[in-house]
Amino acid sequence: MGKRILLVDQFGEITGGQVVLQALISVAHDGGFSVGILAPMGGALESTLRAVWGDKVDLFHLDEPRFTSGRKGLRDVVRMVAYCWYVLRFWRLVSGYDAVYVNSGRLALPFFLLSKLTKKPRWYYHVHLCHSGIEKRLLSFVAGSKRTSHFVLASNFIRDEFARASGVFSKKSNVSVVQNCLSHPFSDLAERDRFTREAGPLTVALIGRVSPVKGHDVLPALARRFPDLRFVMIGPVTEENRPFFDSLFADAPSNLAYGGETDDLLRTLDQYNVQLSLVPSRWDEPFGLVSIESMAASCLTLVSNRGMLPQIARTTGAFCFQSDAELVEMLERFRTAPRALLHRLARKQHQKVQRCFSFADFRQKVLAILELQVQG
Repeated sequence: MGKRILLVDQFGEITGGQVVLQALISVAHDGGFSVGILAPMGGALESTLRAVWGDKVDLFHLDEPRFTSGRKGLRDVVRMVAYCWYVLRFWRLVSGYDAVYVNSGRLALPFFLLSKLTKKPRWYYHVHLCHSGIEKRLLSFVAGSKRTSHFVLASNFIRDEFARASGVFSKKSNVSVVQNCLSHPFSDLAERDRFTREAGPLTVALIGRVSPVKGHDVLPALARRFPDLRFVMIGPVTEENRPFFDSLFADAPSNLAYGGETDDLLRTLDQYNVQLSLVPSRWDEPFGLVSIESMAASCLTLVSNRGMLPQIARTTGAFCFQSDAELVEMLERFRTAPRALLHRLARKQHQKVQRCFSFADFRQKVLAILELQVQG
């Protein structure tokens, strides 16, 4: 029997972490692993896994944790204790694998406790967020344990934030940064001209879950300021953010549209003839997967100066703005610039993002971690 790895995830829908999960599945298969997935079933993630992988992955249901984002209270402590107790029931399942890879910081503590009851599997943890102060301390404990084979951080920004909270993340040899990559279908995607073949008005897209922290509030004002541009939101709306979404369109001009949720971003970008991608996040983005996917899709990309986004901009040539006023100035310049110039700028971003955030580099780093530990 070959090597077996169980990948664990906390969400049944598809956000940035679940895009990385799919990249991890590809890496594991390339490394000769048989793959199991323990995650909430019944949503978009399960549908995608069945469509792409079929019977090449074994699927197991995990209840989604219901923890509060940000500051934690007594209710979250009670929920964490209950969830840790719930996770212990998977002792028999994880014992049948050579490696368990927990693709979530929020699940690290429950599965770390589970690891104490097992001897066979090697344990890996992959963190995609910066987390709260108490979560950083708990994750530092997990990373520093002898039971943890490797602890992966998704960006340099996350590493720096954790290092401020604990010296573990600068001293332990089993802590690595493996930055997010372009996964299929964005990896090695051919460059295309989105500008000179389209004579209509420039179209600006904001891609991702509709939320105040993602900066969607800037769109109505931009649409009013630039009536000759088209603006479109692409992404899901949760019930929690439905009032916020409704407020954006309460008095919105006609050049602001909602493109809905999509399971094929490239097709949706083509459908709306998107040329510029806007990432105006109001919070410190731990990575910013949308930004690199946009550049890979040949969209000229503009990002705010929050979190990891400035580092991505320096690497790729994405345009980074410090304020909404500076964003307006950028759009004013792009609005009147020759389309051929915009195409050249987008082409340079495309070339750099394909080179600096390739799946091949991600694959090499993850395989080095897994092969070193599992074969040892």
